[in-house]
Amino acid sequence: MKDYPFGCAPGWTMAVAWGLLAVLVPLSGCATGPSFRPVEQMPSGKSVVYFYRPARFYGGARGPAVYDNGRKILNGLTNGGYWAHFIEPGEHVFSAKATILSESSVRMTSKGPGQEHYIRMDILPGAMKSDAKLYRVYPEQGREEIVECKLIE
Repeated sequence: MKDYPFGCAPGWTMAVAWGLLAVLVPLSGCATGPSFRPVEQMPSGKSVVYFYRPARFYGGARGPAVYDNGRKILNGLTNGGYWAHFIEPGEHVFSAKATILSESSVRMTSKGPGQEHYIRMDILPGAMKSDAKLYRVYPEQGREEIVECKLIE
């Protein structure tokens, strides 16, 4: 009779290892701050854009950077997280880069101060890599989806 690591045959050892990996990797990239709260007071003359990423099993460890008109505003939008960004009125192009070759962007115009905008990020699974995709959503939909998210600190 052979001695196998952990008392399991080779096939079982790999199954256990993959099972642990499937549970631990998605948990490593989850947001851990306080639950969503709308900003109480906007800075004078500005609007707010809420970036959020609903918690999903796949793509959990990835946190693509977010840019406003080419300027990095967030190092990574983590799984299950949100972040509030204040903007001046005018045109903005928000983008996310998951990889060097992959970029998603949303173009929007903020028509005046005091507006509330929502941009959702989804991670789309792929065979060799995952891609980040940004979507501008209606405020009603954004308010409903963001409640499960936690502040990125």
